[in-house]
Amino acid sequence: MTLRDTLSAILVVAIRGANFVAIKIGLETTPPLLLCALRFTLAAIPAVLVIRPPRAPATLVIGFGLALGLGQFGLLFMAIRLGMPACRRC
Repeated sequence: MTLRDTLSAILVVAIRGANFVAIKIGLETTPPLLLCALRFTLAAIPAVLVIRPPRAPATLVIGFGLALGLGQFGLLFMAIRLGMPACRRC
């Protein structure tokens, strides 16, 4: 790996780690599923303008979005709200 690749990987890890701390701070004032919905809405607005729609059937795209949004991130946000530590020192 080049130095640029290594620095890019470190940047991605740092952003992902800071994301969990931001989630924990956001959950102090916002319900978990609302915060999850806000996150996906704010990410979708610029994505709709830049990314072409997939050629997959709409039911598959909607099902994937629900599984990812409610399944993965909704449960993650609820777990953090219920006490799962966002980091070792938090």
